[in-house]
Amino acid sequence: MKHQQASALSGAPVPGRQPHGLAIGSGFVAGASWAMELAHLTPECMASLILLARDLYPHDAVPDEFYAVALRDYDRPREVGAVGTGVEALDLAARGQGYGRYLDMPADRRAAVLREMPDSPFLQRLRLGLVTGLYAQPLLRPLL
Repeated sequence: MKHQQASALSGAPVPGRQPHGLAIGSGFVAGASWAMELAHLTPECMASLILLARDLYPHDAVPDEFYAVALRDYDRPREVGAVGTGVEALDLAARGQGYGRYLDMPADRRAAVLREMPDSPFLQRLRLGLVTGLYAQPLLRPLL
């Protein structure tokens, strides 16, 4: 992950922010002071993963950057299919409730969707990976 101002990636202004505070551009996802270039996942898919990780392990004092670091290994060719299928299942659930995608849903509706699919292999795998990927970051500990 390259830590740089999001606008420095292309020299262009940062695209419009999503309701959850992440900027999604061509080949990157960014927060206020960080950016993650992506090689295999779409920026929308990674933004969904970051929001999902925050929904699974919510910490108001923890910036999105820590969630992005915990998820960076999902941006690999062997992960694209499983992650894409998992995010599509979340988006399908969102559309069933009148939203375009998981990213567009308010927090209470996202929580309801997650309660409806607790045994999803995708969610179980993501939860397990986040336990170590998120909580093993030494710079995170003072924020908890």
